[in-house]
Amino acid sequence: MKNQEKRTIVVMGASRGIGHASAKLLTEQGFNIISISRSPSDVGISMQFDLYRQKDREKCITYLQREYSNGIYGILYCLGSYLYDEENIEEVEHLWQTNVVYLHTFITGLKNLLEKGAFPFNMEPNRYKTTLKKTSSIVAVASIDSIKGGANGRNPLYAAAKGAQVSYLRRISVSLSPIIRVNWIHAGFVMTSFTKDHILYYTNRDFKDQIDNKTLLNRAGAPTDIAALCSFLLDHEKSGWITGSGIVIDGGASVR
Repeated sequence: MKNQEKRTIVVMGASRGIGHASAKLLTEQGFNIISISRSPSDVGISMQFDLYRQKDREKCITYLQREYSNGIYGILYCLGSYLYDEENIEEVEHLWQTNVVYLHTFITGLKNLLEKGAFPFNMEPNRYKTTLKKTSSIVAVASIDSIKGGANGRNPLYAAAKGAQVSYLRRISVSLSPIIRVNWIHAGFVMTSFTKDHILYYTNRDFKDQIDNKTLLNRAGAPTDIAALCSFLLDHEKSGWITGSGIVIDGGASVR
């Protein structure tokens, strides 16, 4: 594994939804994918770590440092999170930890691998700023709620947590430049098993009824919609001059 011929991207939350769709697309495009998730993934090299547990986060970082010491090309962070009960302090804490603290843990824990992944391995460290031709990349799937707020004022704490995530990413993009690009996606409502379960938690109405007239395109997003943008932002050849940016992809819902 240490003599990689393909560019390696670590996808966190790769067993389903946006993470799975992104990992699949990136594999088709020739990237070497490390799928990190609690349950097995059928894409790339599947490693089972429960990233919501501290010991597993530590094991994950140790594994990547050992097996990919030559560097990694990118990280896609799309751990699922939602808040069902704002009165439940444990849920609120979990939401904050997932969107900010765990993300920070992985960025700081894997920063050196991302720095190595941006350069030919024989490049001298003291020449980074003058000879840099390539960058590595971090992409996080955030939410349109960090801009617009929750629908009908629902879940303000969720919107606040996503806003904090974006604030963190904006600042870290400065400190990691020019070697590592950092971008995030303000995703609208995407039809996944996770989000469908969330709708059914609040109402018994059919799923389709929940998305009618919510977007200008009259449909919810699909994981493949977000995956296409994730792939674009992770690839230096396509987006090498984009960093510190959040891109909205919500079918036009935010302009209603």
